[in-house]
Amino acid sequence: MREPSLSQGRSAEPEPSGAEPGLRAEYALLDVLLTLGHLDPAEREAAIELLTELGREAIPALVRASTEARRDSRLAAAHAMGILGYDEFLPELHRLAHDPDSWTHTVAAQAYTRIALTQDDPRAVLQLFAGGLPPAAAAAVDELLVAHGYPLERELSSPP
Repeated sequence: MREPSLSQGRSAEPEPSGAEPGLRAEYALLDVLLTLGHLDPAEREAAIELLTELGREAIPALVRASTEARRDSRLAAAHAMGILGYDEFLPELHRLAHDPDSWTHTVAAQAYTRIALTQDDPRAVLQLFAGGLPPAAAAAVDELLVAHGYPLERELSSPP
């Protein structure tokens, strides 16, 4: 099953006037994120490099995008959060891992797991399963745990 392509660019909604400083930069970042699926590999690599150069400056835009009604915005935000890998993204990724859209919750669960595993505590991943995790997201998390040499979620959650 192929991932649905992300829509190109932002909708035709006008940019709010009198918006807080930096909002234009956030819209530009979101436009880059939304077009990642349509870029050739060299362009995609350049876009990801731009994102990593922005570093922590991208956090407000990504958090805002993760709460938008449009699935493409939430999916792009989850993907970008996974690329940047900051611990600050864990609450947003936890929320997105329970998103109704299957692609969004799977990408968010993978990003959450990658970030949690950098803390060298695979049990941190268990917080993701609180309240139930959609089956596709749970399978993606188990796949990452195994790839990193950790036991499956059900084995982590059983007492030692």
